[in-house]
Amino acid sequence: MTKRTIPIVGTLLACAAVAVALWALNPLAQSSATSQPETTGAAPTLDPALTSGFAVFRTAATREGVPQILRDSPESVLPAHSAVDAVASEARLAQTTSDGVEVYLVPLSTGGVCLVTSSTSEDGCATRTALLAGEATSSDTCSSSLPADTIEIAGIVPDGVRDAVVTLDDGTHVPLVVRNNTYVARFARDGALPRTIGWAAGDGGHHEVDAMVPADTATMDCEPSGAAVDLRDLRPGPAPKQSEPEGHVIYNNG
Repeated sequence: MTKRTIPIVGTLLACAAVAVALWALNPLAQSSATSQPETTGAAPTLDPALTSGFAVFRTAATREGVPQILRDSPESVLPAHSAVDAVASEARLAQTTSDGVEVYLVPLSTGGVCLVTSSTSEDGCATRTALLAGEATSSDTCSSSLPADTIEIAGIVPDGVRDAVVTLDDGTHVPLVVRNNTYVARFARDGALPRTIGWAAGDGGHHEVDAMVPADTATMDCEPSGAAVDLRDLRPGPAPKQSEPEGHVIYNNG
């Protein structure tokens, strides 16, 4: 079993993990069933493609709602190769899930975006190309950020998706709620697991992407170590995140 290690504010947090993240290419858009944020002016530091294609970035960024450590010390939270490009002042709180987990989006000066959850189960980044193409999906299948019997998928989608669904490996379809260009959904490890994510787009086409949940997830020996952390409880410290967590793999990153 691989270990996922996240050094945050000087504390080494060892998490057993098999986390797979996909940031690739395929047109996506946001669900018309969810409300769009009110449009306001956007800071000039944002890539114009983000403000035109993602409603969440057409709202004014505020310090409220974003954890202090993410605003003031993004290198302690984000993958090392992306943290150097983080425009932390433009981070947004995209949504709060029914489980109370907050979902943040952190834009990069390169035009990419990182999705981070307050539970630290997600900290993946997508390139500009991947975002605009419409595919940015990640999964966490074993970590101390989740109950041992639970897996999670998350992602970023552009405006316009309709009827988003997750197809499970038993063929059933589960509606996927999209809020402010983001989604996070959890599934029981011993039940039917996500295989694909599909949606209808504004061009009338049907789009489907791999949910990136490994086929052996149900039988994997998931024994995460270390205590769960919440970004909302942390404060900036002197020890930045130096490298990618082991077991966290990014595929086809634009």
